[in-house]
Amino acid sequence: MAIDRNIYFKTYIRPDDLQDIFKYATPSTHYTSLKTYLEALPIVKANLSRIIDNSNDNPIAIPNNKTITYLLFMEAENYLDKALANLCSQILLFSNKSHSWGVVTGYYSSFFSINGLLRLQGKGHLHYSSNTPFKGKSFFLSPDNIDRHNYVFFQHTASHHRDVWIRFHDTYRPIANLCPEQFTPLVTYTLDDLLQEVARRNDYNYTVYIGFREVQDLAVLNNNICKMNNITYRVYNKLFDGDDDIQTIARASRRIIFLDYLLRHVAQKKSLLKETHKKLTECRKDYIDSVVRAKVARKEISKLVAGRIRHFIT
Repeated sequence: MAIDRNIYFKTYIRPDDLQDIFKYATPSTHYTSLKTYLEALPIVKANLSRIIDNSNDNPIAIPNNKTITYLLFMEAENYLDKALANLCSQILLFSNKSHSWGVVTGYYSSFFSINGLLRLQGKGHLHYSSNTPFKGKSFFLSPDNIDRHNYVFFQHTASHHRDVWIRFHDTYRPIANLCPEQFTPLVTYTLDDLLQEVARRNDYNYTVYIGFREVQDLAVLNNNICKMNNITYRVYNKLFDGDDDIQTIARASRRIIFLDYLLRHVAQKKSLLKETHKKLTECRKDYIDSVVRAKVARKEISKLVAGRIRHFIT
């Protein structure tokens, strides 16, 4: 009898339990990504033909695998780097009046952050493009019994971007009251509100008369840039009430801070993870400082966001 996969989509781990789970993570000497590790895992290779193109079959059960737990943490760290780089790039693009690319790049900052947040919940939407039996297929990794480092792996064909946001909503919304208060707004948005972020990115990326406004309406663009440049620290917490461009930056900033907070929290009981996060944090501080020093970045919004993030990434 097939298992209802919705139970895997909607499972969650209490933030207070994360430390005790990740302290048993076991490093891999050969693999740096979940995709390549799972692709080579004997139990997955032996059962791959059973789950491909068979949505009714049961997932592949992967028991007691602490290496997956470790790779989940490292991928969350990697997503934090990507999110930070995309946020800084968005600020520079807006400063250069490359509005459409700024909107799309800002979307990816948030997208990478929520992927990192899902990794810390033991989950991952994995799409394979390499020339292997996995090519062109998408899969979902989820914890089964996370305390025992048991996972399940199955083919999942939903739209990648929309599905990641849905999984984030289904995973974090039920634990909103268990998250630190400053991050509650990030996990209490309605699903429709979150999917609007995907829709806005699609509009700017693919619709000619919505995207590429920098060559269509410079007056509107200049007005948006001026509004962002006038933001001060005093109104930072009100950014969520601003226009779409300002909200994009505000949400992306907060998601980065939330992901960094959880990574630091998760690493506390595992010296290897703690040291890894500490070293990467120093690199991130240097990166933020270099963005602020850049001549093109000397706008109030750049100093505001970069300074705010640097303050929280300690």
